[in-house]
Amino acid sequence: MARQWFYTHDSEQQGPVSAAELKELAARGKLSRQDLVWAEGMSEWKPAGRMKGLFIEDDAGSALATTATTASVSASTSASATTSASATPALAQDGDGHDDEDSLPFSPRYILTGIGGFVAALGIAFTVVAQSPLALGLTVGGLALAILSLFIEIGRLFSQAVTNLGFGIRAMAEQRQQAKQLALTKSRLAEEARAEAARAAAQAAATTPAATPAAALAPVATVAGQSATTPPLPAGNVVVVNQPPIQKWSPGIAAVLSFFIPGLGQLYKGQIINGIVWFFFVGFGYVALILPGLILHLLCIVGAASGNPWTEGKTTVVRE
Repeated sequence: MARQWFYTHDSEQQGPVSAAELKELAARGKLSRQDLVWAEGMSEWKPAGRMKGLFIEDDAGSALATTATTASVSASTSASATTSASATPALAQDGDGHDDEDSLPFSPRYILTGIGGFVAALGIAFTVVAQSPLALGLTVGGLALAILSLFIEIGRLFSQAVTNLGFGIRAMAEQRQQAKQLALTKSRLAEEARAEAARAAAQAAATTPAATPAAALAPVATVAGQSATTPPLPAGNVVVVNQPPIQKWSPGIAAVLSFFIPGLGQLYKGQIINGIVWFFFVGFGYVALILPGLILHLLCIVGAASGNPWTEGKTTVVRE
């Protein structure tokens, strides 16, 4: 079964369409790079410009880049042969233009993270055997070293959390606005239906003779919600409004945030009271004893990752 896509255009949700139809919309200018697209299996809506192969300019740019690369490689073969011994390879860059040094398999930061985790594990083991200031120092120092070594990853997680939170707030506001518009549309259609029924009844009463023989009466089929003497309502266009589920938060990000700061994952999910309570509970557990603090911290992480992160999808049928 082909994958179905949804997209937004002029702040309105459209779809579903196939991948070929989506590419045709992009080619005709009906879909811009700033419009959002979503399909089943994606964690969130993404700008259409980030979908590779969707726009014709991307394919043309890739072909031009390939041709230019081939020409430059063939032209610079002799020059690179003389300078390769003294050339220093540059670090690769990711899509954001940042040096991708953290993708190296043996980055010093990851080595420090492993050392910090090992020292923290030793401190926890010493705490289980016999509580002492040394065990507490090893545990706290190891955790601090591991956290400081992953400052880039923590920064990215915080940035992603803020982005997801803003997207969730915007999505909820759009859903409330759509619900209001849908309620107004239903109310307007109901008023028009009642007015049309009243006009039809008045016309039937004006054209019906005073006395009609019983033999001339023909049986009138009844429809659910209408009486036998009321003419059927005129059939209108039926509009189906499909609202796919939207992911409000990520369980993985919530768990990681609560791992570094107890209760932060709950705050990221919008559970303000739970986040504050977990922060103080885990803090008191660590102050009292290391082992109860670790148990409460683990429960806090599990609670942050629990729950349904998706909104409920709805399909509404409206008669115009």
